[in-house]
Amino acid sequence: MDGVIAVSPLVSQARLENVPRRTPVVLFGRHERSDNCDSVAGDDEKGARDALNHLFDLGHDRVLHLTRDGLATSPTRHTPHGSRLETYLRVTEETGRSEFTRVIRSEEGELYSNDVIRHLLQTEEHPTAIFAGHDELAIGALHAIQDLGVDISIVGYDNVPIASHPVLSLTSVDQQGERMGARAVELLLERISGRTDAVHERFTTTLQVRRSSRRPSTG
Repeated sequence: MDGVIAVSPLVSQARLENVPRRTPVVLFGRHERSDNCDSVAGDDEKGARDALNHLFDLGHDRVLHLTRDGLATSPTRHTPHGSRLETYLRVTEETGRSEFTRVIRSEEGELYSNDVIRHLLQTEEHPTAIFAGHDELAIGALHAIQDLGVDISIVGYDNVPIASHPVLSLTSVDQQGERMGARAVELLLERISGRTDAVHERFTTTLQVRRSSRRPSTG
């Protein structure tokens, strides 16, 4: 094995530090700045802020954050989901909306997020909007919202191709995933060729607004 591109791994920083001693490594999506390996990641703080401010500007105060389990959001692991969660908590505090703060966790996959949000909407007072940690969670939640006929806006993250499908029309944060992937390959090839200095690059994000986010219902 000549090199490794580790895609948002959940292993600890200590274990990751040992790998580059034997094999060149580029971290994809992690935010730590190791001297032993390269990294590429989106600007998750900006992306999350843009998503939340978009919902706030539409008039939403009760914005729920749908995210992954505790391991995937652990601050010590510097993951995208952890950064988005931290930003959600910080922004709701900064904007005086901390009383409406609500974090719901789901296992990975549309079926799990569908079940979690469906249960929430059937048993509790629901939010007016959901900010999901990535599009797969958002799509599962969107199906639950549509099935139950509830008017809730939702914003996802990653802007996967299906997000623009007219049936979904999911507002989502685009973090230039293809460019990040291409750059990760370039950095790994440079490492294999002998470069030893660490390179850490961050890619800006853009909010793609679609029909899934709108003003809250007044009914």
